[in-house]
Amino acid sequence: MEGLSDEQIEEFREAFSVFDPENRGYIQAKELGNLLRNLGIYITNEEKNEYIEKYVHDVEKNISFHDFLKIVLERISDSKVEDELLEAFSLFESDKKKEIDVDNFEKDFRQYLPEVNDKEVKEICQFIKHPNTNTINIQEAVQKLTSTIKNHLK
Repeated sequence: MEGLSDEQIEEFREAFSVFDPENRGYIQAKELGNLLRNLGIYITNEEKNEYIEKYVHDVEKNISFHDFLKIVLERISDSKVEDELLEAFSLFESDKKKEIDVDNFEKDFRQYLPEVNDKEVKEICQFIKHPNTNTINIQEAVQKLTSTIKNHLK
């Protein structure tokens, strides 16, 4: 499956087999949350129900290994984007207050990414800055950007 190494797929197969001891190639949908938790992936009941609605296609309410891999890939991709954005913002945050002054951010942004023109830098800052302030709340900015990226990829 694209996006996962053979080694990762084998790890996920081993975890899946704990919930599929007869090696049928599927688990009961109600076990999805427990299986993901065993892998360190935490989802809400609402998220679990969304996955079940999206991936369960039979009356017995089973999830195939292939569909399970799709779910894992979605979760890994989502958290990877957030982690990368948080890491990127940490370059601009000097005092660990989880906020960045927009003027300093613009100056540093131009230094780190000189290929981005001034207009684009201003647009980015306008998009991610906290309303009615001259600061960027890192968590809010990551949520905005992650949401925008997800919507763009759909």
